[in-house]
Amino acid sequence: MSWSSEQIAYVEGARFAPSTIGYEREDVERLRRRAVIAMRAGKPLPDLDAMVLRRTARGGLNLGQVDGLRTVLSVWRRTTPIEDPQDVARRAQEAELAAFAGVRDGAPRWSSQQMDRVRDKHFTLLRRTATSYDESDVDDYLDSVVVAMRRGVELPDPAQARFASSGLRRGYDPKEVDDFLDEIAHLRPEG
Repeated sequence: MSWSSEQIAYVEGARFAPSTIGYEREDVERLRRRAVIAMRAGKPLPDLDAMVLRRTARGGLNLGQVDGLRTVLSVWRRTTPIEDPQDVARRAQEAELAAFAGVRDGAPRWSSQQMDRVRDKHFTLLRRTATSYDESDVDDYLDSVVVAMRRGVELPDPAQARFASSGLRRGYDPKEVDDFLDEIAHLRPEG
């Protein structure tokens, strides 16, 4: 949660009547300035009760009105949960990464080495043979495996993978691809 614009406006707009015996203007303005700076930054209020407000017998600000503002700020300080913006930003970034990755508690956790192994796998390209696998079909399947690893979900079943023949275009060596599919079928999460 952060400070509302109404709360900030209340503190900025607070006016105090002059009083023969009252608080020093300079001290009251310092108190208000510190409160507004903290509020605009989304930070907790400083301990305003610990701030010394000197009294003066010459042109001070009304004691009751200033104490009223201090009371409001003290109540807000105790009842308004304000978090450090850096903590909020860090948690938001972690949540975003977890949402992007789809990671949930209890989900399989694949190591970066396992993901790199699948992502960086290269196969021998065969030229113009009817028995080779279509490159884009194999690459799409391996991409889906890496995505599932990142999301922490079940991997696409290698036994169900189907690849078109490359026809008379170049394509991947089917033995290498099939061997790697067997390796994927036996892969287990490390975390």
